[in-house]
Amino acid sequence: MSAARTLSIGLVVPCRDEAAVVVRKLANLAACEWPDGARHRVVVVDDGSRDGTAELAREFARDTASSLERVEIDVVTNLGAPGKVSALRTGLDVLSNHGGEYDLVGTTDADVCLEPRALVELERAFAATPSLGLACASQRFVASLADDGTCRAADGRELVDAGGRYDRLTAAVRRFESRRDKLFSAHGQLLLWRRELGVAPRPGVAADDIDLVISVRSLGAGTRMVADARFLEPKVPAGPDRRSQEDRRARAYFAVFEGRTGLGRGAFDRAQWLLYRHLPRLAPRLWHGSFVLLAVVLGLLFSPWWALLSPALWAIVVATPVGRDLERLLRVVARASREAAAHPGGDRWEMARR
Repeated sequence: MSAARTLSIGLVVPCRDEAAVVVRKLANLAACEWPDGARHRVVVVDDGSRDGTAELAREFARDTASSLERVEIDVVTNLGAPGKVSALRTGLDVLSNHGGEYDLVGTTDADVCLEPRALVELERAFAATPSLGLACASQRFVASLADDGTCRAADGRELVDAGGRYDRLTAAVRRFESRRDKLFSAHGQLLLWRRELGVAPRPGVAADDIDLVISVRSLGAGTRMVADARFLEPKVPAGPDRRSQEDRRARAYFAVFEGRTGLGRGAFDRAQWLLYRHLPRLAPRLWHGSFVLLAVVLGLLFSPWWALLSPALWAIVVATPVGRDLERLLRVVARASREAAAHPGGDRWEMARR
């Protein structure tokens, strides 16, 4: 029996004012292991940067062109409407029109670094499972990254984990869904899908990763997080930048469901759709409403004084680290739900890079 053909990869890196990290990103991609037996391509798409991002990327591509064996790097300008989705679609068009029939196409963010075998592990997952339509890498939050694109901390020492309780919980959910090839919330920081499916992110939808998952799932193909393929993402420190990131991501999450009707026809698909579409919006009301209901029940069953136990219990819960995190998350969700309904956002992105 002949060995399976290696799947080729076309990877888009959308950039807007990424001068602080774009060279690190490209150095990291150049140092990664790429699946042997095929040619691959990286397309950097500059989305109106004003800090010299495109020039730095072109200089790196020129300097490394002769040393890269299986990977070519292109740097192009987004000629469509400003925004990440338009930049992604520009990159996908370049891959489509370049003469290379890439088996897998996808995207990776400029501010993350990939572990050396991340792309190899993703390609292996697709090669081993023909029904797999889309796969993302797993996420590891770190305190900092070295400027040279290696998987080290900024001081040259070992990486320092920066993930929290919420990150570990969502990772567990993704692993559970991936065992069924029913992943919903994919990591857009490193995401690949089969070119033959013909899917692309919808214009104006900031949560392009979830949007692509819904498109692939609606075609009957599987979606998965590949645990052995990892990317490293610097954790934004607590403060205004993190709050801005959380608000932006939450608003994008609510907006992605507009114009969508479901994931598939199976019971698991329908349950997932209802859960992800409605539970986050209802969660703040359910959480606080449960304490109001408890106060009413205690007051009716015993006396009005007993009703005071409910706010006391709430105060005790939110005084714990887990309770504080939950209360903060629910405030973010409630605020984003209101803002998404009042002011639907586009797909522009503005983030400080580390």
